[in-house]
Amino acid sequence: MKSVLTFILVATFSLNILAQENISDNEHLTMATLWFQKSAEMKALYYQAYNLAQLRLDQKLENADPEKQYAVVCDIDETLLDNSPVEAKIILENYSFSDSLWQAWTRLEKAEALPGALEFTQYAASKNVKVFYVSNRSTEELEWTMNNMAALGFPNIEKEFFLLKTTTSDKKERREKVRENHEILLFCGDNLGDFTSIFDDRADNYSLDEVDNFKKEFGDRFIVLPNPMYGTWEKAIYGGTNRIPSEEKNKLRKETLISF
Repeated sequence: MKSVLTFILVATFSLNILAQENISDNEHLTMATLWFQKSAEMKALYYQAYNLAQLRLDQKLENADPEKQYAVVCDIDETLLDNSPVEAKIILENYSFSDSLWQAWTRLEKAEALPGALEFTQYAASKNVKVFYVSNRSTEELEWTMNNMAALGFPNIEKEFFLLKTTTSDKKERREKVRENHEILLFCGDNLGDFTSIFDDRADNYSLDEVDNFKKEFGDRFIVLPNPMYGTWEKAIYGGTNRIPSEEKNKLRKETLISF
């Protein structure tokens, strides 16, 4: 009886070890991605953000100067388009994120519009407000992106409205290019760097203190969309780089948690 019990315990331990070995390095993304894809709260938050964006746009247009040209600046990924299938692929296939994987997805031109995004951008266009797409997709992805967004019905699908990444992920110069001929009324994005480059470096307390300095802008000029799957915030946990082993990332994630 004792030998049988010992065998069962050893077998169970071995199975547990095997199960752990088969866990994806990206297992930590599972709940975030499921929340993004399946929670009603995610959908509600997007509608809430874009309802507020439309309200603020109307308010800002009340005293519009007929001689001026107005614009809204929108990020694309996880702001207007849903790329969560990429995160799901990374989890299920235990892939590492790469440009080639990302472009394999964008080349398909299959991303869906996020809740409220299409309605808001179409509304802005109906008010003669130009919608500029300032994104860190590469210029190589321009045609695929335009085709994808045109098929969904987004407005201003001409090259001049797409300011994609060339040499830097910092969007400051691209925002300034829009300002050359337009007054920007609103910014929409899932990453704080979509609003100002101040948030591109999270080394100082993850920029949490800096958010306080802009608290009046959120919900006014800055419309933030929820994205728990990835973002600039994550790099700060890893000491400013994503180029470290998965084991080290997992260790740092847990060390950064605040418990009691």
